[in-house]
Amino acid sequence: MNRVEKRVRRARITAVWVIFLAISYFYWKWCAENVLDGKTIRAALIYFCFLSFAILALLAKIFRLRGR
Repeated sequence: MNRVEKRVRRARITAVWVIFLAISYFYWKWCAENVLDGKTIRAALIYFCFLSFAILALLAKIFRLRGR
């Protein structure tokens, strides 16, 4: 793998994490404003875990398809 390929790969990984963190931030901001009781917070946490894996898998698939 040459230097250009390494830079491209590093840029893709960084882009995936930036998008993921932005979505996470706005999701938790929404939860903090709209969720009050403990049961809903636990449900939001579980939903967030599934949402996180789904988003990361989708972004990885998109970037993998673009790279080919």
